[in-house]
Amino acid sequence: MVFNTKDPCARILVLIVVVLVLLLLQYNKSKLEGGYRPNVSRMISGGSKGEVVKLTSDNAEQIKNSGPVIVKFFAPWCGHCIRMADTWKELAKNSPSGVTVAEVDMTTDADVAKIFGLDVKGFPTIIMFHPEKGAIKHEDERTVSNFKSFINKCLNS
Repeated sequence: MVFNTKDPCARILVLIVVVLVLLLLQYNKSKLEGGYRPNVSRMISGGSKGEVVKLTSDNAEQIKNSGPVIVKFFAPWCGHCIRMADTWKELAKNSPSGVTVAEVDMTTDADVAKIFGLDVKGFPTIIMFHPEKGAIKHEDERTVSNFKSFINKCLNS
């Protein structure tokens, strides 16, 4: 195929490709030079009230040791996980004070389960972690009120 330099559509397409390549190179350069920095303090604190914290191998150890955290281990292709997404966001908005609501995409961050000392086999898997009490698995109905009861039970037992 021959590139027609007089075709305005072809010129625009080339311009878009050049801009995208330059942006990608700039992003990679800043990442390699250490210019890209995730907001770790926000990750450690669990984010703002109402936010679900995304756990990765970079922040999992800090979150695990920072206080009580309830974690959903999920896969994006899992039907149960997809149906539960809004419930999990609602839980984050209404979670008891001091409890972090987090989730791990096991298709991209499976090593996080090892950080928590788990061998996750099915999805979704819900675990409450307490620095002093360890891990407690949730095996009941997946509703906001049920999750809140589970959290309170874990904190008060």
